[in-house]
Amino acid sequence: MNRTLHCHCGKVQGQLKHIEASVRLVCYCKDCQAFAHYLGQAGSMLDAQGGSDILVSHPQQVEFASGAEAIACMSLSENGMLRWFASCCNTPIGNTSRSHKLAYVGLSSACLADPSSLASEVGPVRLRSCTQAAKGKVASAGLAALPVMLGFGVSLLRARIAGSYRQNPFFKAGTAEPIATPTVLAKEERERLRAMPCP
Repeated sequence: MNRTLHCHCGKVQGQLKHIEASVRLVCYCKDCQAFAHYLGQAGSMLDAQGGSDILVSHPQQVEFASGAEAIACMSLSENGMLRWFASCCNTPIGNTSRSHKLAYVGLSSACLADPSSLASEVGPVRLRSCTQAAKGKVASAGLAALPVMLGFGVSLLRARIAGSYRQNPFFKAGTAEPIATPTVLAKEERERLRAMPCP
């Protein structure tokens, strides 16, 4: 099953193919919270405990049909992951590794059409990560996270062996170069955003 992907203003349009193959998680890390504040979208991206609803997918499942020129990238540090968004309206798209050889994208549910139906198509949240940074009490996944993490590792290995990691819309075809030059935040700005309260 495919799901429409779009920014809030509609300039960026695409799709997530085979959504049922994605894994749903909620991340409470300070960096995801900082990204939401950077975009001015904390109210729509974060839950009451500061969690971001994310679908972990293979990049080859993502296609952009229009508006690719509006896709921008930032990073909280020189070595941090790449965080993608639509510059036209600051809609979060997702995050990827700096290395195109690690075939994953954590898509924000905020860029998917009808996110309220994710539970029926993808299933429940399988993992709650970085719960120590939550803005309230959130139960850690504990040992229940092991099968999810193992499956994630296997999928990365398969993509590397099969070469499917090369099919990544966030990197220029056949290269390790991102489609947009990342804006890297200064330490002071990063820490300011991390310290901001959740909505």
